[in-house]
Amino acid sequence: MTTERSCGDWWPSWINGRSNPSSLAGQRYGRTKFTWSSTRLSAFQCYTDPTFEPDFVTYNYDGKYYFSKSVQSWSTDMPNGYLDTPFADSADERVYTVGTSRVTHLDPGRTYYSYFRTTNGNSGSDSAKVVAQRGRRIPSWCDSTWCIFAQESVIYFNGWTLPVPGTSTMYR
Repeated sequence: MTTERSCGDWWPSWINGRSNPSSLAGQRYGRTKFTWSSTRLSAFQCYTDPTFEPDFVTYNYDGKYYFSKSVQSWSTDMPNGYLDTPFADSADERVYTVGTSRVTHLDPGRTYYSYFRTTNGNSGSDSAKVVAQRGRRIPSWCDSTWCIFAQESVIYFNGWTLPVPGTSTMYR
């Protein structure tokens, strides 16, 4: 097995997490915004066939959840965007992810977003964290969520400090 070289700090310079009731009755949304400095994006693009996922993760250890499990709608302005599958995710942490399979198409200094909407969960509040995940496409020509494999993660809002509903920004 070969060890992948380290290219440096690849994660976004800042991430903003936000959640609120949707304008559609009975639904709620979560959104992340983020940007990279030119140095960090160059480091990120150094990896082989890199992908990026800003995982919006909610606390479900108590069985109370702000968002339902199924995503009704999603969007992103990142190129080659996709909705990640919840396959093999823990039931204790609900993960909502809209990522990009082509990090090499991102621009430094530009603010990108990912967005998802679900029906209401069984609670009016929750807590969350955002996990910046670097992945790799295998094989390199495939952009499907089933061809993307996690390589490394950096946690923002550690200790479940992102209020849901609410908004917060963290710099790293």
